[in-house]
Amino acid sequence: MGIPVVRRVRKKRPMDSDTAADAGLSFQHEMKREMFEIMDRLTSKIDGRFQHLKAANDKFAFLQLNNLLEPENELMETQVNDLTALSDEINGDELKVEVRRLRRLMQLSVPESASDETSKFKELDIDSCSALTLRQWIVKWGFTEMLPNMTVLLRIFMIMSISMASCERSFSKLKLVKTYLRSNTSDARLSGLAVLSIIERELAEKLSFHHVIKNFASRKARKVHM
Repeated sequence: MGIPVVRRVRKKRPMDSDTAADAGLSFQHEMKREMFEIMDRLTSKIDGRFQHLKAANDKFAFLQLNNLLEPENELMETQVNDLTALSDEINGDELKVEVRRLRRLMQLSVPESASDETSKFKELDIDSCSALTLRQWIVKWGFTEMLPNMTVLLRIFMIMSISMASCERSFSKLKLVKTYLRSNTSDARLSGLAVLSIIERELAEKLSFHHVIKNFASRKARKVHM
């Protein structure tokens, strides 16, 4: 229509910091500032990691063999009650009975001239025994049925991830397990394959595919020998 449009010019009010001169840092000062930032971040991450580790150690501290063998341990009673309140897989009363049962097993007197089979109670070092060594000892000598709750608790303690790195590695491994050809696999089979690939990797590497296939074919064979 030929109507002139007049745009309103808005003036930007300068701030006091805009007119100030920039005090540029030298290369040495800039490198020093970045190194301090990296060290602060590393220190905070290490402190956070050890806080989680200390919390898990305080929660499962009674699983140490020297603590289990103490006749009267009020701290163990408190920790067992706290664990049973958090997890439904552990029965606190049965676990306390199993601890007393383990004490009786460890306190058995074995003569020096005993055979290797009867000297199984002297295989554990009380001061340097870890949770993994204790569980291996329980499984080796067939005490799993006598100590079911303790076995489950030791397993939970050993596979519990303190940081996110183990979880991220598990998901990365799961991507390799669940390929395009296994997109329709069930959750149970996928979970079993993940356990074989992540937890039982050493056992799976020792298996012979020829033996497994031959065993499977012999069980699933439909031909009847006349």
